[in-house]
Amino acid sequence: MTDDIIHPAHDGLHYQEVLSALSKKRSVQRYLEIGVCGGQTFAKVSCETAIAIDPYFLLNTNVMFGKKQAFFFQMESDSFFRTTDANRYLGGAPDLVFLDGMHVFEYLLRDFHNVEKFCAKHTLIAIHDCLPLTRTMANRSEEIAREMSKGSFYENWWTGDVWKLVPIIKKYRPDLRIVAVNAPPTGLVFITNLDTQSQVLSDKYLDIVGEFMGESSSKALDSFYETIEIVTTEAILNHFDHSLYFRS
Repeated sequence: MTDDIIHPAHDGLHYQEVLSALSKKRSVQRYLEIGVCGGQTFAKVSCETAIAIDPYFLLNTNVMFGKKQAFFFQMESDSFFRTTDANRYLGGAPDLVFLDGMHVFEYLLRDFHNVEKFCAKHTLIAIHDCLPLTRTMANRSEEIAREMSKGSFYENWWTGDVWKLVPIIKKYRPDLRIVAVNAPPTGLVFITNLDTQSQVLSDKYLDIVGEFMGESSSKALDSFYETIEIVTTEAILNHFDHSLYFRS
């Protein structure tokens, strides 16, 4: 299965610890998370007010730790953004957003565009699973990925093809600032310098999906890693250096 490996294992601080540390370093007041499930990541973020969105919560931890209030919406993210004003619940634009919903790029693309409309320029959007380690885990089908990974070191790992959001953003929204980080197990990608008025991703959504739906070959993944710089978690968490990496 060595031919299946695209990138060595990420050896930085675990992604949940990175988000936890950043929430404190950046004095996050308002937080929004899509794809909460059991709530382990949500519980580690410190803030005044938070929004949790998931179609089926399986909470098994103290999700209110480090928070004064939180609002839980058990629905799909598309429905949430059609019916709900996130800023009304948060009391303003979120400072930090974490996107960890469905692991196919067209869903993540919609989540990103929908949440950007509620953000400020300085809002930091963190995205999970965009730095897969094997071609198998990046398969669009969870069932196929799990079957093909049987007996391997990365058995049952599945990131889907959400990595495609990075080249999409680079091509269609070069105004945005992207920072990829070596947070295990499958990386974090941060995006800031947001523009709430931009309609590019919405207006060109169908064209973008059609263009990138077939970009799942080994060559496409190799090219992706050749064109992205991955920063260490140590670098972004060093004193106040996060403000340099995530400046808007």
